[in-house]
Amino acid sequence: MSLKSLRAVTLGAVLLSVPTLSLTAIAADDPVVATVNGAEIHQSDVTAFRSMLPAKIQGMDEAQITSRLIDRLTQVKALSQEAEKSGITKEPSYKKLQAQKLEEFAADSFLKNAIEKRVTDKAIKDLYDTTVASAKSAEEYRARHILVETEDEAKEVIKQIKGGKDFAVVAKEKSKDTGSAPNGGDLGWFTADVMVPEFSKAALALKNGEISTPVKSQFGWHVIQTQERRKQAAPKFEDVKENLAQQLRQQINQETVEKVTKAAKIELKGAAAAPKIVPAK
Repeated sequence: MSLKSLRAVTLGAVLLSVPTLSLTAIAADDPVVATVNGAEIHQSDVTAFRSMLPAKIQGMDEAQITSRLIDRLTQVKALSQEAEKSGITKEPSYKKLQAQKLEEFAADSFLKNAIEKRVTDKAIKDLYDTTVASAKSAEEYRARHILVETEDEAKEVIKQIKGGKDFAVVAKEKSKDTGSAPNGGDLGWFTADVMVPEFSKAALALKNGEISTPVKSQFGWHVIQTQERRKQAAPKFEDVKENLAQQLRQQINQETVEKVTKAAKIELKGAAAAPKIVPAK
């Protein structure tokens, strides 16, 4: 993994997708936050619902998110009551779907529990140390350039600089790059992959302080001076901690699924057991 890759939902959508089944036992000090036709919704239901939301949403305004959660829970309660009255919940198709959803919820709860046990601060830090230790550190360059429209203009710029005129002064006077010209053509630090190939190739070939010959790119003609080189620094742990935690969660999720399904005795029946025919190319 490179250091570059180490650096790589709306509330409404989440509320519609999160299961409403609560795993939190109702305690004596668990207040009722709403009723729907006499059926109670407790604080523990809201807390359980909220615990399943992504970390980004967890940090939203407390009053706002609680209000949205209660609204969603009351909607579900009212709709489920109507489903009960209509007789839908007694139909075989409903019972089958209910059993399937309960299985899915049990599977999700098992995976979540397995992940939470292993995604610790130490595990995240260990992954960071391993990743940084094995990463190939890219080289960064600091360069400045002067962009002009023609090769003749570029040659004239080179002549002026080699004749003793300050590079930064010429850049401010001549460069068509409005982003870097006010800074004397300074482009700051960059890796080779962020520049167009012609520019990067020329900049990498220069010794520190050396002035290039005219370099053509899609933007025009460049006069380049590479000033410094250094190894790209590793990102700070705190800056990539959440990305690494998510990477670890995905890894543990995949490992757990593979381990459990490999240990299970799975037999395909009927059409599912028929060999798959791969069309000839």
